[in-house]
Amino acid sequence: MHMDYFAPFGGKEQFIAKFSAAYYCDSEEIVIGAAGKRVAKNSRLVENQMDTILAEGIKGKRDVIRILAWKIGKIKHPDVVDENRFVYHSDWLEAEEHPEKIKRYGKPFQIDGFAQDIADNIKCLEEKEPQWVLNWLNDKAPRGIGTVYMLTLLYFISRGQCPIYDKFAKMAIDAIQGGAAVLDNHQKKPEICYRELPSRSDDEFETIYKDRIEGYKCDIDRIFGYENYKEDRNIDRALWVYGHYFKPVK
Repeated sequence: MHMDYFAPFGGKEQFIAKFSAAYYCDSEEIVIGAAGKRVAKNSRLVENQMDTILAEGIKGKRDVIRILAWKIGKIKHPDVVDENRFVYHSDWLEAEEHPEKIKRYGKPFQIDGFAQDIADNIKCLEEKEPQWVLNWLNDKAPRGIGTVYMLTLLYFISRGQCPIYDKFAKMAIDAIQGGAAVLDNHQKKPEICYRELPSRSDDEFETIYKDRIEGYKCDIDRIFGYENYKEDRNIDRALWVYGHYFKPVK
């Protein structure tokens, strides 16, 4: 392992501890960049539930709905802390009891049947190759479920064998490998080249796992060790927070 990756932070464990702590609602407010943008924070109750689903597998439709709400940003984390239960945004208020009522951008978000399909076929899906699962999800998913959300579902279906992915984690990985350390919250955001993933309608989607995700997984393995990444969700949390310190450019 190239230990110089984490020299600016005092070491790998210090990096993970610093940025994963900042992920939670009970941490100090993080203000990033000259514009003073704040990073959204997450509740420990919800994160613990995500950890449980990851470890034990998807057991029903409710688990799928919670995963999607978590990734899409439809959980009111400060209210979760206050009420010690899942609290959803207004357009997802009855998400668990009446998923057919969920809306996205003011229109019906038809994930009820999709979530049930995943729950009904989970044992089969867990045994399939990643690209097969992605193609299956693409075929079944309603409008509004994009590539990143399908990769999130793959992460949970595979129980962490396939990495979770979004632009913040990807920029963080590339920044670490490129030595673009950020130590000052208020400096201008350094630019990191970021190439968007193909959409679900692009021909490139058919080979997205081999062409894009396998390389990302290798980068994680090189920097952290993939087994460590699988066992310690704080690594992904740290990457997600750290990625907010950078500006994506094409």
